[in-house]
Amino acid sequence: MVDLDHVISGSFAVSSDNHDVEFVGGIQFKFGASKAVKQVETSGDWFIAWGLYTQAAVFVFPHRKSELESYGVQILSLFAATTLNNHSYIISLDKAIRVRVGEHCDLLLTNNAKFEDLRLYWLNPIGAGVLQTDSKAKPKGKSDFRCEDPCDRWNR
Repeated sequence: MVDLDHVISGSFAVSSDNHDVEFVGGIQFKFGASKAVKQVETSGDWFIAWGLYTQAAVFVFPHRKSELESYGVQILSLFAATTLNNHSYIISLDKAIRVRVGEHCDLLLTNNAKFEDLRLYWLNPIGAGVLQTDSKAKPKGKSDFRCEDPCDRWNR
């Protein structure tokens, strides 16, 4: 699975942070784990990163062109059908789908029936991903009132 955060980060990089360089024949390989400096946070970020990834993937795997294009259209239609405030759930769904496809050599990004559980998890209002994210985003109201008296703690 390709991390689109790294794809979009690479498109904005001003210098290389690779540490180790090896030559095999006439080919140079650069190694080193880097942190993504930019995150895919909006539909626009996703669209840019997906376009760059698709170009590279189709160059290496031309037979996957229609699959990648079809998947891109599906995700973009999800962005179009939801409010901006909920685009983070679609980005999470996309990551989850691509992880699953990356772990199974018999899946394609267009095998929609294989991802229904992920859609429920990330896009359904009762899905665990939505509930989990909402609970992190809105902490239960902590009051600034810090009295140690048992009655006041009970009332609080």
